[in-house]
Amino acid sequence: MVEAASSLDGVKIDVISRIAYANLLASAGVGLAIAYTQLLVPVEAGFLAISLLTTAYYGFHVIGLNVFGKLLDRAGGKALPIVFIGLLVVAVINVLLPFFENPLQLGVLRAVQGLFWAAFIPATSAMVTSLSTPVFRGRAMGIYNRGASIGMLLGFFVGGFLADALSFKATFLMGALLVGVSAVTLIMSRPKAGFNVLDEETVKSTPSISTPRIVTPSIAPLYLCLFLRHTGAGGIWALFSVYLSSLGASKTQIGFIYAVNLVTQTAFMVQAGKLSDRFGRKITLTIALLLSALTFIAYALAPNAYLIVPVQVVLGVSWSMLITSSTALAGDLAPSERRAEVMGRLFTALSLGSVVGPVISGFVSSVTGIRIYMVLAAIQSLAASIVASLIKEPNIKSIPSGRLRANLAFNP
Repeated sequence: MVEAASSLDGVKIDVISRIAYANLLASAGVGLAIAYTQLLVPVEAGFLAISLLTTAYYGFHVIGLNVFGKLLDRAGGKALPIVFIGLLVVAVINVLLPFFENPLQLGVLRAVQGLFWAAFIPATSAMVTSLSTPVFRGRAMGIYNRGASIGMLLGFFVGGFLADALSFKATFLMGALLVGVSAVTLIMSRPKAGFNVLDEETVKSTPSISTPRIVTPSIAPLYLCLFLRHTGAGGIWALFSVYLSSLGASKTQIGFIYAVNLVTQTAFMVQAGKLSDRFGRKITLTIALLLSALTFIAYALAPNAYLIVPVQVVLGVSWSMLITSSTALAGDLAPSERRAEVMGRLFTALSLGSVVGPVISGFVSSVTGIRIYMVLAAIQSLAASIVASLIKEPNIKSIPSGRLRANLAFNP
C-alpha cells in the first residue's frame, strides 16, 4: 500500500507508487508471454526457431522504443492515451498467442507485441525520473522497478500453475486481463505531471547529456556495457525454459525457478536503489555485472534444475543493482525535455542485446549445446564490467536536497 503522500525534494512518492502498480500489472501479463511462448513451439522445430521468437519480439521492441521515446517527449502530459493504446494491443496479442504453434506466426504476433509494449516503458520510467531529484533517484527507480519484479513474479508463477492445471489458453488469457487492468490503472492514476516537473533551479543544476563533454564519456559506455551484458543474457533467456525442461523441471517448477529470481528482486530492489544513491551508480553497476558473470557460469555447471534455484537468488540481486543504477544514471544525465527519449535509448541497448543474443545462442546451442553459450555469456558480462569503468557519473551529492522520509515507500 501507499502509506503516505509527499512531494519532499521533488520525489512524489504517491504518484510513483501508482505508476509502480501499473508496472506490476503490465509486467505480470507480459511476463507470461516471455516465459511460456517458447513452449508453444514443438521441440522438433529446433533451438534456432524457438530463439528467433525472442529476436522478433525485441527487434520490433527496439524500433518501438526509439519511435515512442521521441513521440512521448513531444506529447508531454498528453502521452497517457498513447500508452493506453499500446497496452491494449499487448493484451489482444496475449489472447491470440496460444492459438498458434507455427514459429513464423508466433514470431509475427510477438513482433507486434514487442513494438507496442515499447510505449509503456519509456513513458513510465520518464515519469518517475521527472518526479525525483538526483539524490533520491536510485530509490525512486527502485520503487518503480520493484513493481516490475513483483509483476513478473506473479506472471511466471501463476502462469505455470494455470498451464499445468488448466491450459496455456488460460495462462495467456490471464496475462491479457492483467495488462488491460494496468492500462485502466494508469489512466485512472492520472499523473498530471508530464516529463518535466522539477523546479527550474533543480533542472538547471542537474547535469545534462545535451552537454557535449558528457555524451561520449558517460552515456555511450553505459549503453555499451548494457548491450554486452544483455546480449549474453538475452541468448540464455530465449532458451531458458527449454533448458530447465531438459533438466527435468515441470511447468510449475519452471515458474517457481523464475519466481525465486523475482522474489529476490522484490526484496532487494529498493535497497539496490539506496546503494546506488549512497555509493554511486558506477560501482553498483560494476558489481552487478560481475554477479551476472557468476550467475551464467553457475547455470552452465548445474547438473539439475534444483541447483538452479540458489543461483536465481544471485541473479535477482544482480539485476536489481543493474537496473536501478543504470536507469538512475540515465535519469541523472538526461535533460528534462528528453527524458523519455533517453530512457528509450537505454532500453534499446538492453533490447538490442535480446535481438542479437538469441540468434547467437540459437546457432551456438545447435552446434555445441547451450552450456557453452552460457560460458560465453559470462565472458561478455566480464567485458561489460570493464567498459563500465569508462563511465563518468556526475556528483549528485552536490545538488541541493533535503531528506526523504523513511516511511514513504511502495509497499506491496
